[in-house]
Amino acid sequence: MCLLPGSSVKIRAFTLVEALASTLIIGVVMAALSVTLTVGENSKSISTAQVDLQANVRGVLDIVARDFRKTVTQEIVNSEPVPTTTYTKFRPVQRWNVTNANYELEANFTEYNYSAANTTLVRNILNSAGAVLSSRNFYNITAAPFYTVDTSDESVVPLTKDTLQASNGRVVIVIAGENQARQGRVLSYNLTEEVKVRNE
Repeated sequence: MCLLPGSSVKIRAFTLVEALASTLIIGVVMAALSVTLTVGENSKSISTAQVDLQANVRGVLDIVARDFRKTVTQEIVNSEPVPTTTYTKFRPVQRWNVTNANYELEANFTEYNYSAANTTLVRNILNSAGAVLSSRNFYNITAAPFYTVDTSDESVVPLTKDTLQASNGRVVIVIAGENQARQGRVLSYNLTEEVKVRNE
């Protein structure tokens, strides 16, 4: 508080110490708000990336499982090249022929080929000559997707011609995906589904 010269009116004002203290308090509050907002934004970014990853993995698994349900075991077993954990090729069933009592297969093949080097699962539709009619790539797939079940102990084993026949057409599909969130954080997610291929 001070008096102006020649005046009886007292003027109230902040001292330098009071002004510095209030500036310091405002600075601390602003820093705390900034940290809180940054942590919240990072958390939101990670949550969004995780949800996207889960949706992508689920979508890929649904497509692959649907394709396997449309074929018969012998079609997978007799395909060339032979089925493995990274490769399979088969023709979907078109319909049941009542007269001949057997499945009629489509002319086109569905082919899956996994590349660990590219972390990509490729789904091709091939004509009977082997030419690619359409192709779809599923990126950031981090593990071989095709397995089957050993019926002696119900364990999951790599897909081969022999193991698929022994399992009576039980294919285990494992889709493992990866996504990168903010600040380089890598997120992983995988889903497994056992699919019963049609019996002949």
